[in-house]
Amino acid sequence: RTGRVFQAGTQRRSLPNFAYAIELALCLTHVALVKRRPSLGWPAAAGVYSALTACMTWYFIQASGNGEMLALALVLFLAGTAVVYPWGAQGQATVSIAAVGVYVGSVAAGAAVNLPKLYDVFALITSGLVTTLGAHLLAQHRWAAFRHAAELRQANARQRQETEVSNALLSLTNALSATLNNPRETAERLNEHTRLALGFDWTLTSLLDETRQVFRTVAVSGPRAEIFDEVKTVELARGSLPFHDAIEHEELIEIADRDQQALIPPRLLERWGARSLLASVIARGDRMIGMLIGGYLDRAGPFSATQRRLLKGFAQHAAVALENARLLETVREANRIKSEFVATVSHELRTPLNVILGYTDLLVEHALGELNAEQHDALSRVRLRSLHLLDLIQDILDINRLESGRLPLNIDDFSVGEVLHTVRNAVP
Repeated sequence: RTGRVFQAGTQRRSLPNFAYAIELALCLTHVALVKRRPSLGWPAAAGVYSALTACMTWYFIQASGNGEMLALALVLFLAGTAVVYPWGAQGQATVSIAAVGVYVGSVAAGAAVNLPKLYDVFALITSGLVTTLGAHLLAQHRWAAFRHAAELRQANARQRQETEVSNALLSLTNALSATLNNPRETAERLNEHTRLALGFDWTLTSLLDETRQVFRTVAVSGPRAEIFDEVKTVELARGSLPFHDAIEHEELIEIADRDQQALIPPRLLERWGARSLLASVIARGDRMIGMLIGGYLDRAGPFSATQRRLLKGFAQHAAVALENARLLETVREANRIKSEFVATVSHELRTPLNVILGYTDLLVEHALGELNAEQHDALSRVRLRSLHLLDLIQDILDINRLESGRLPLNIDDFSVGEVLHTVRNAVP
């Protein structure tokens, strides 16, 4: 009898270890299934937890055989799975049905119960319904929190992108504003900022000569100077390539691989070392000014949305800067022509005027004969008006020199009365 008691005690002590080993094996099986087949997430979890329910029921039958204790353990188990595992109503309902099923099976197998069996079954069904509803509500809250977190991450990413775009555009604007006096320097600064901001290997700016209707490269930025020197010497007639018509209509052209397109001859791109490129039209209103192009020497593939957006924004800023630089250059050229015209006209006016003054002086000084009073007075007036006209011509020349910076401006005091007296005498 003592030996039978010892053997029963040994079996009772080894029972938990055996149960724990089975539960651990079930959990490892669950992990392996989910790793190999992620789509089986909640079905695998529901199956494993149902098996755990059966294992726990078996343990209680072997350990105590008390049906009420088993029912209480299953209720606590259902409450824990509803909170811990995010499987929603489907998974929780599956485990609840399994819990009721294994309890009914254990009672049928001979588990001892002190209370009517329907009490325990009703308690399990109630717990299953409540935990299923709780799992459903928790799943909704988890999903709402997950969606909110995802939206927040997307909003932060968009904000960071907007900040990067704004900073890049602001940096470009400041750089271009400092070079408005020189259109070529403006284009070179535009290329350098575009290449660095977008991470391109090279960039170039090609402007349209509206008189000759040809595209001419005015600035290039990149590592291969010998190739870009050749690019600068090439002039392409407007419409000579399908690329020209495409960019005028679509405003933004992407060539992901030079060998998979028909807009530009692949051999030409290969000669110039361009594997992929992104181009944006530079335009003011409906008038095309040129093109801003950038790309990679060896990398093929599509460009990112940020690169497309930045290049288009850079092209729009470039249109304003290049047009302003061109207008300033036009104004400077017009001012130079005006200065040359004024200098030429003034010289041509002073020469005959000096002759008139010379002969008038001869007549007034009686070098060519005697004059009566009326003749002397008339010649004196002619001489005065000629001197006044000579002063006006000299003033025009002085203004022209002041504008060009060749004549220093001397600030001095003067008598207003003397000026008014001079004006009154000058009025006939």
